[in-house]
Amino acid sequence: MNENNQSNIDNTQTIQQPIVQQPQQSSLTEELAKLQDKWTNNIKELNDQMKNLPSIDQLMNEIYYKRQEALDLYFGTNRVLAERTRDYKSKAAQIYLALKSGQANLRFTNEQAITLQIESRLAAEKETLDVMSNFVKFMEETVKTIDNIIFGINYKIKVHEMMNGLKF
Repeated sequence: MNENNQSNIDNTQTIQQPIVQQPQQSSLTEELAKLQDKWTNNIKELNDQMKNLPSIDQLMNEIYYKRQEALDLYFGTNRVLAERTRDYKSKAAQIYLALKSGQANLRFTNEQAITLQIESRLAAEKETLDVMSNFVKFMEETVKTIDNIIFGINYKIKVHEMMNGLKF
């Protein structure tokens, strides 16, 4: 009977774990969504500023500043993602060993059953990894877009020179 109580306690903790981590996950998702919106607006503003050729020198300074900010955020988030991925894999390995060795007083018929147990116990962590991975991809594309804007400025100047016969 004592083993049944322990099993029930373990099951209760497993069930409550995602509920406890859900507000943190929601907060992380909201913060990353705010950052995505901010960078989407930054790109739109930089694109709007390209319409005014005489302010190109100021625009270039701002673009390089924004690019550096984006790179810092990209690499910082990527570092955190790598740390969390390492922790996730470590937890998954610990759970696997505990389930495989029979410490949980449960027998599993195959590896797929063990994998399902691991995935269900670490669902909140996996969701966090997925959200962060998506944000890292977004920031990578944001940096590429900024690079394209920098590249586009050169062509805009050349087109302006051809149209007006001027050299900058």
